Amino acid sequence: MKSMETETTRFTLTDDGILVGRAINPGTVRTAENIADALSSLERFLDGQRRPGLWDPRTVRRFSAEAWLAMIGRLGKSLNALAILVDDRIGGSMGAFPDAMDSMLMPV
Repeated sequence: MKSMETETTRFTLTDDGILVGRAINPGTVRTAENIADALSSLERFLDGQRRPGLWDPRTVRRFSAEAWLAMIGRLGKSLNALAILVDDRIGGSMGAFPDAMDSMLMPV
């Protein structure tokens, strides 16, 4: 198992090859810039290999619309499937993501 951390997310690659991403720093607004930085770091961390992912964004307070677009456009480089943990705390921060999931080229 190995891990790395960016401004917005702690990534852990489990021994069975599943990438787990947990949102950190809940007060940090997710912007296109910090999401792009996190995804660039993730791509290097995974060394170009696509993995199934589990993402827990439940502590995030706000994603900008541009952050969602930046994320949706690049997740397919790192992931081949994605599961997202949600609950009633996450409602407002999901923004445009549910509508944009249909454009992703992997199972979500």
